Amino acid sequence: MERKHPAVIHALQADSDLRARLGLSEHESISALHAWVVDTSIELDGEIVDGFRVVSREVIEVTLRDEQHYLRAFDQDEEEEPESLYPVGFSPQAFVQIIERNEIWRGLL
Repeated sequence: MERKHPAVIHALQADSDLRARLGLSEHESISALHAWVVDTSIELDGEIVDGFRVVSREVIEVTLRDEQHYLRAFDQDEEEEPESLYPVGFSPQAFVQIIERNEIWRGLL
């Protein structure tokens, strides 16, 4: 990851065709690239390994779908209407913040 992160940033800065295929404009800043270790297990979710946050594929899906209630234990009381992870609406920045700050687990652990 340590070598791949700068290599990806360099490729995005140097290759306009790659940026176009990813839907990035020529003028968008690429300095805010977030690198995560995506795991199939929830066991290490939220941990930092070699400077990179570990996040499970399941947590990414739950966060994208705004379905935090699916992470509750079976014996946890469920609210009538689950609270949204995105009270002012979804945005890529809000998604990254939830993952980076491990907010998906707020109120569940």
